[in-house]
Amino acid sequence: CDHDHYFEQDVEFAEMLAVRAAFAVDNARLYRKSQKALMQIQEMNRGLEEKVFERTAELHQAQQKDRANYQRMSFMIRNLPLAAIALDENNIVLEVNALFCQTLGFRSPPEELIGHHGKQFMNQWQNVVANADAYTTVIDEATRHQRPLMNQEIPLKDGRILLRDYVPIV
Repeated sequence: CDHDHYFEQDVEFAEMLAVRAAFAVDNARLYRKSQKALMQIQEMNRGLEEKVFERTAELHQAQQKDRANYQRMSFMIRNLPLAAIALDENNIVLEVNALFCQTLGFRSPPEELIGHHGKQFMNQWQNVVANADAYTTVIDEATRHQRPLMNQEIPLKDGRILLRDYVPIV
């Protein structure tokens, strides 16, 4: 009888040992699996970091080209022997030259008009242009449809004729 009791303790101990061994094996398997997943995540992170670095470099290069193009456009407009203004897609003044300001009777220097909305100049347009509303409607429509206007004659109130070209830059 005593021998059987000892055998039961051995069985219980062996079962407990087997359960713990199974846990240890399972934990080792899970640990290896988690380590493999961690390595994959780290590799993906390295790949993403490389892509971010490359894209950031590309963006920086594109921004430099944009700045250079903007500087060339600004230089060209400021130095044109014609009245000229450049507006962005939101009708914000990007560049304007002194002859434009002089033609429309602006007292402020061109630099002060940059960054302002083109609609702010409508009062001055109304003061200078004969039948200003009709010409405003034409340019608004051309702007909306991205359609160029060439050789549009606009009579001014002082008798001069303004020859206007509108060319959308897209």
